[in-house]
Amino acid sequence: MHLALGPVPEKMTVTFATSKAYKQVPTCSVKGVGNFTGTSRTYSEGNWNGLLHTVPFEGLKAATSYTYNCGSGARTLRTAPAVGTLPVSFAAVADLGADCDRDGCGNATIARLNSAALAGEYSMLLHVGDLAYTKGDTCIWDSFFRELEPATSSVPYMVAVGNHEHYYNFSAYRTRFSMPGQLAESNQNLWYSFDYGGVHVAVFSTEHDLETQAEWLKQDLQKAEKNRHMVPWIIVMAHKPMYCSTDDYYDCRVGSHRIADTMEPLLKQSSVDLFLAGHLHN
Repeated sequence: MHLALGPVPEKMTVTFATSKAYKQVPTCSVKGVGNFTGTSRTYSEGNWNGLLHTVPFEGLKAATSYTYNCGSGARTLRTAPAVGTLPVSFAAVADLGADCDRDGCGNATIARLNSAALAGEYSMLLHVGDLAYTKGDTCIWDSFFRELEPATSSVPYMVAVGNHEHYYNFSAYRTRFSMPGQLAESNQNLWYSFDYGGVHVAVFSTEHDLETQAEWLKQDLQKAEKNRHMVPWIIVMAHKPMYCSTDDYYDCRVGSHRIADTMEPLLKQSSVDLFLAGHLHN
């Protein structure tokens, strides 16, 4: 189970995976609101053999806790605050990966994210690329989502694509998520934006043509800047950084300059408050 924001605080979506033996129309109930049905899809790259289901919830109230059930037990979610609301608390991570037994694994971070989400210490999780570290084994996505499910079934899980999602033309990333808005639907979650309380978040892909995204990002940030009286904070997130100080040739001498040259002027023009990136790590 992983939640995502809808286009407005009164809407959310939940996405879950099953085997192909699941034949019914995906249905979830939200206590006190009603029953909702969704759609199913799949992909076969990497020999993945399952179904993905997304169910939209509507008619919710902002900043309200609800119990929901999609057939595998009751869970609790909390909707987004009304647009303009501050303060808000969210967690941001990058380069995480599923359970493993070597130094640098994200196990402790995942455990902390789960316990903190269930304790209500944050209300949205941003993951800035390199999500499950599948190395082409697409079934690792399932292990990763099972491990992080206590958090992602409780708070909206909003993602950016990273280089480790590239396998099979990003098919798993493009299919497994349902980020908000028509733009995200049309480009399969690669770039999009949303408001969360008093924060505007714009997400772009460092793994795809930047020129294609630049005009959209420019217009999105200009619109957000004009709306600062309502939503004062502007955050941009993308996987690879604009600057780095390691001796990696491509990332630091080529790739980061490409991102900085194309995107940084747009962030400066709109006085973006925070740029979230990941990618470079030991």
